[in-house]
Formats: sequence, C-alpha cells, structure tokens
Amino acid sequence: MLVEYWSNAKIMHEHVHAIRNEYGGDIKNLVGTEDWSSFKVYLTFWIASLYVLIEGYETLKIHDGILDSLKSFERDRLRLFRNAVFHFQFDYAKHLQIFDGTGDFLNWAEELQEEFDDYFAAHYGLTQEHETEENSDL
Repeated sequence: MLVEYWSNAKIMHEHVHAIRNEYGGDIKNLVGTEDWSSFKVYLTFWIASLYVLIEGYETLKIHDGILDSLKSFERDRLRLFRNAVFHFQFDYAKHLQIFDGTGDFLNWAEELQEEFDDYFAAHYGLTQEHETEENSDL
C-alpha cells in the first residue's frame, strides 16, 4: 500500500515541476497567472502527501539510512502543514510556513521526494512508469 502513497506524491510532484518549468523554473513568475491556482493545489497536496509517506514508512518499520535521517529534519513542520492542508483553518498562516524566504523547506521536500523515489527504485525496481499491481502490498 505504501507504493500507492508514493505514486500519488510523485504524480503531484511531477505536476509541480511541469507547471513551474513553463514559467522558467521560478515560482515567483507563476504568481498571478492562470496557472497559479493549479500550481498551489499540486504543491500543497504534494508536500502534505510527503507526511503520509513518512507515516507509512514508520508504521511499516522500514529503515533506510538516508531516509531515516532526512525524514526527521522537518518532520514536525511537515505534520503541521499536512494538518493545515487537510483540516479547515481560519487563516492561511500554517500554509505559508513553507515559504519562509530561504527555500530550505522546499529544498528539503525535494530531497525527501528524491530519496523516496530512489528507495522504491532500488528496493522494488519501481519508477512511476513501472508501478504494477504485483507490488501493491508495499
């Protein structure tokens, strides 16, 4: 089942990059465009889904040296963000926490996604294109 959550995160991540690349790779170029709303949906759902991946990873007691250390770095902040995305908030403050002006959180999320991608490729031979029903018990 974890593979389904990884696949969902990967699809959202790919949409984030596809839209961002249409605007020269800079999020600032997207603000106010017709693609801004779609970009925000893909970005927030992708980042929130990373927390679900971490939860599954921990629940299944999977261990991978790089993922074990990387997932801990912004785990609590990611949990708060996931909660803000999927639970009604009276203001947008928790959503905006990922845009701290440094890019550190987004860079960490990118690195975490890449490590999960590498994990599924190395341990199960999976890439987005090679996901199969026979691996549905992950």
